[in-house]
Amino acid sequence: MLVALYHATGGDSWRNSANWLTDEPLGRWYGVTTDTGGSVARLELGNNGLAGTLPPELGCLSRLTRLALGGDDLSGPIPPELGKLSNLERLGLDNGRLSGRIPPELGGLGNLHVLRLGYNRLSGPIPPELANLGNLEYMGLGNNRLSGRIPPELGNLADLQWLVLEDNQLSGTIPPELGKLSNLEHLSLGDNQLAGNIPPELGKLSSLEYLDLGNRHLMMPAHRTGSRTDLGYTDGDLDYNRLSGPIPPELGNLASLRHLFIVGNQLSGRIPPEIGNLSNLRYLELDYNLLAGPIPPEIGNLSNLQYLELDYNLLAGPISPELGNLANLTRLSLVGSHLSGPITPELGNLGNLESADLSYNQLSGPIPPELGELGNLDYLRLHDNDLSGPIPPELGSLSNLKILDLDDNWLAGRIPSELGNLASLRSLSLAGNQLSGPIPSKLGNLANLRYLALFGNWLTGTIPPELGNLAILDQLELGGNQLSGLIPPELGNLAYLRFLSLDGNRLTGTISPELASLANLFSLSLGSNRLTGPMPPELGGLANLTFLELSDNSLDGPVPDEFGKLAKLERFDVGNNSGMAGALPASLTNLRMLGELRAGGTALCAPADSAFLEWLGGMRRRIRLC
Repeated sequence: MLVALYHATGGDSWRNSANWLTDEPLGRWYGVTTDTGGSVARLELGNNGLAGTLPPELGCLSRLTRLALGGDDLSGPIPPELGKLSNLERLGLDNGRLSGRIPPELGGLGNLHVLRLGYNRLSGPIPPELANLGNLEYMGLGNNRLSGRIPPELGNLADLQWLVLEDNQLSGTIPPELGKLSNLEHLSLGDNQLAGNIPPELGKLSSLEYLDLGNRHLMMPAHRTGSRTDLGYTDGDLDYNRLSGPIPPELGNLASLRHLFIVGNQLSGRIPPEIGNLSNLRYLELDYNLLAGPIPPEIGNLSNLQYLELDYNLLAGPISPELGNLANLTRLSLVGSHLSGPITPELGNLGNLESADLSYNQLSGPIPPELGELGNLDYLRLHDNDLSGPIPPELGSLSNLKILDLDDNWLAGRIPSELGNLASLRSLSLAGNQLSGPIPSKLGNLANLRYLALFGNWLTGTIPPELGNLAILDQLELGGNQLSGLIPPELGNLAYLRFLSLDGNRLTGTISPELASLANLFSLSLGSNRLTGPMPPELGGLANLTFLELSDNSLDGPVPDEFGKLAKLERFDVGNNSGMAGALPASLTNLRMLGELRAGGTALCAPADSAFLEWLGGMRRRIRLC
């Protein structure tokens, strides 16, 4: 039998085949353990490079108690002959490429305690015969292509502690008979095609610690529209659960539960206040459902809770101040859930909080200065709400903060200079508000900053030259304000900058030739200012530039011949610069990627050269002929 396994699975290429096919006793062959009578009792060759099919001869190893071949490159079907291994206690064939159906003969393994068949390509239904495995403690069939209904007979497995059926194509409803599994600790049914209500009988699983009925494949970063469709939740998708109806209040009886994950279904109704009885709960994740009503204040009783995620539901009302009692909370995510009213200052009590995302709601009123007491906070996202008033200077005390996003609110007043104390900050987004006054020069102290967005405010004064100290800055967006004065030449020090947007201000003077030092620049937008003088020919050295916007200024002179070196340029707009004149240089015909050229409102013209006109004819353009 062992010889058949060796030849069927490429034994000559195993990672370790010590003593195989030799005269050494079987107990000295690598991965083989024999009993006192010399019969093979254990065969453990997992992660040993076996490749090929399982020979049916394995079914003749009548004394075998453990067969562990997980993590090998096994393919083909599971031999039904394995059902003859009446002494088998552990069967591990996970993490391979096995295909075909699970043999119902495996239901005859009366001594089996552990069945691991996950992470293969098995298909077809779950055999109801597996319910005959009266001693089974672990059933792992997840991450296959199993289909059909979950057999209600599985509810007879009285000793079962783990039932893992996630990431298959199982359909139908969750059998209420699973509520009889009194020893069950882990139930994972996520990422299938299950429908119907959650059976209230699951509330009888007194030993349950982990309950996953959700859809992890739907969990992806939100686009800035904040809609469920943009997050991958579409009616055309098939491989996810569609559980509906209310969350059974009986789940509040699961006293041992630590993780409740029902993400990405179609659950409706209110979050039952009985959830607040789950005193051992660490993770409560109910994102992307149709849950309505207020957040129950009883959630504040979950003293061990670490993650609270209720994103993209139809909740209403304010954030419960009782959430401030969640002393162990590290992540609070209430994105896009139709919440309104003020941000409760009690959130400032969450001393262990690392991430707070309340974006895409209708929250109003001021940002509580108490949030400045969250010393462990890494991420604070409050964008796309109706928040008003000033930015609290207390936020400058958040020494661990990496992302601060307050975009698209109604915030007013000055940008606090204290934000320059946020030494760990990587992204500062304050765009789309009504902020006024100057840009604090202390922002130049943010040595770890990669993204700075202040566009769409009422900021005045000059651009601080200290911003040139932001050595690893990737994007600088200051457009749509009332900034004045010169473009600081110090911006040319931003060696990693890819996006520079200063459009829609009142900047004067010439375009700094130092900007030509920005070798990584992808987009340069200086339009709608009051810039004067010629275009610096040095900008022709920006080899990575794809977007160049200089329109609506008072620039003069011709387009420099050096601009023909901008080989990656796709859009070039110099329109409405009345002082610009002369024929476009022939070198522009080298710009094979240019798709749009705008020069209306200038005295620039296209030379009457056939090669130039042929090049010009292949793009969107607005320019007259010379």
